[in-house]
Amino acid sequence: MPLLSFIPDGDGSLIQWTPFPSSMARWLVVQDFSFADEDADYISSQTNGQVCLIKCGSLPAIPPVAMVNYVSLSLRARSVSGLPKFAPRIHSGASFQEGLQVTPFGTYSDFVGSTADPTWRAVVDPATGLPWTYDAARAAHVGILYKQGLPNPIRCTQIRKLIDVTCDVSVNAVRVP
Repeated sequence: MPLLSFIPDGDGSLIQWTPFPSSMARWLVVQDFSFADEDADYISSQTNGQVCLIKCGSLPAIPPVAMVNYVSLSLRARSVSGLPKFAPRIHSGASFQEGLQVTPFGTYSDFVGSTADPTWRAVVDPATGLPWTYDAARAAHVGILYKQGLPNPIRCTQIRKLIDVTCDVSVNAVRVP
């Protein structure tokens, strides 16, 4: 079962966190490929309830997908001070799944939904309550929600959408939409 990782390629439907530097789009500052510049660009919030959603792009060709097992996300974040909390969000249409909240510490840490608490994995499409289609999973937005800890900011420097799939590798396979 491959775990597909999608990198950001656009701002999502809610973009309430502040980018640094302010002249950059939010999706660009969480696209980091190197950890050498973590405090050079990031999104930040210290306001309860603020959400930042990111659209993630396409991948190279893969074998036809027989089933989407879940949609999740990974992110890299830290607190600037205190013990604020955040939660992951997976949006499909106007519906969402919110994962278990976590507390980042003063150094950047990776929070990976494929290995984290099961609430970080959406096994059904929140918009329909049915198993994901591959197209719906690719269209979903992922992001971060500031939960509590005022006035202590959280910085997020990387977000990725993860889709766990079962591929149909038979010769006569037909891709499920």
